[in-house]
Amino acid sequence: MGCLLALIVAPPASAVSSEANPPPGANDFSCKPSAVHPRPIVLVHGLSANMQLNWSYLAPKLRERGYCVFALTYGLDPRLSGLNGPGGVIPIEQSAAELNAFVERVRSSTGSSKVDLVGHSEGTYMPQYWLKFGGGTGKVGRYVAWTPLYDGTTVYGVDKVRDLAAAFGFDRPVIDLVGTLCGSCPQFVKGSPMQRKLAAGGAAAPGVTYTTVMTRYDELVIPYTSGYMDGPGHTNHVLQEVCPRDVSEHLAVAVDPVAAQLTFNALDPPDARRVDCNRLPPWTGRQASAAWRPRGVALSSRLRRHRVRRLTLSRVPAGSRVSLTACRTPRPHRRRCVFRGKRYRVPLARSHMSLLRPFRRKRLRTGTVIRIRVARPGARTKAFRVTVRRNGRGRQRG
Repeated sequence: MGCLLALIVAPPASAVSSEANPPPGANDFSCKPSAVHPRPIVLVHGLSANMQLNWSYLAPKLRERGYCVFALTYGLDPRLSGLNGPGGVIPIEQSAAELNAFVERVRSSTGSSKVDLVGHSEGTYMPQYWLKFGGGTGKVGRYVAWTPLYDGTTVYGVDKVRDLAAAFGFDRPVIDLVGTLCGSCPQFVKGSPMQRKLAAGGAAAPGVTYTTVMTRYDELVIPYTSGYMDGPGHTNHVLQEVCPRDVSEHLAVAVDPVAAQLTFNALDPPDARRVDCNRLPPWTGRQASAAWRPRGVALSSRLRRHRVRRLTLSRVPAGSRVSLTACRTPRPHRRRCVFRGKRYRVPLARSHMSLLRPFRRKRLRTGTVIRIRVARPGARTKAFRVTVRRNGRGRQRG
């Protein structure tokens, strides 16, 4: 507790970057770009990550294709050095200065006038400041942005909380407290001074060709369309529009073969190849969805005295959509519902998923039917039905 208090009351620290523990294939400063790939690639990680964690999947694949690949861990807080602190937690202005120094070193060692960027999350936001205000003008050719947030994010309703605090004059103390712990975090919120500054005059930096990769299952960039880049010459991809069974969310994009292939195509358009949506690893959901059978999902229910005591799904695959209704039909063509249309999206696989919350403090009348449907795109739907009997217990089918 004392360490946390000391961290809170301590003044914001200056940013520190690190080139220790690069991902495989990265940071060979003797590498010289080829005529086929004349610009080196600089990889920019996301909030609370580091270059090793974020780019261990993509960096070696880029190197195998003949690129000179470079990465750094930026925005380290010296106060967290003993905790192997996460990157990107210092205000964006300071991290942008680190990126500028690193890019200058890459340009000097490779002899290239420009680099190409690949960024993930904050790695699509902080470089925007560098490109527009931090000395990055004219130094970048192509920019591939994974899960970008040019319009900011409204995750957890933080923008509403900020606006509510502002109505009572408490917004500045709240922002200052959060900023003491994570200097960049308040800057991501939709409507923040930083977000408005970056969006002024359009998100795109002059002379840069953008390719954005978004996912509908993004749980941190909300809405995911915050990453849409307007303007001629820019390309926007949504993973689920490329491969409908792709269930990668914000973090899983870093190991998503579809995102990787879209990146290769964007960096080298003449050698662009079709994205294969079939033989892909299960952690992004595609191979799992192709082999998925709805009979794998199970429901455990228990009713007593007309009240639901347990209603739990198990083995729910990632990407599933669960719908829940509870209705009673006392007479033909007349339906009375306790509730209808409760819907849940399951971005990650769940071994257990409780549906008990809507039934708390509710007494269900005899004849009420609870219907549960578990659906996946491109797969059959699994349906369950639990009927309330006269003795107050339930009869389950499915």
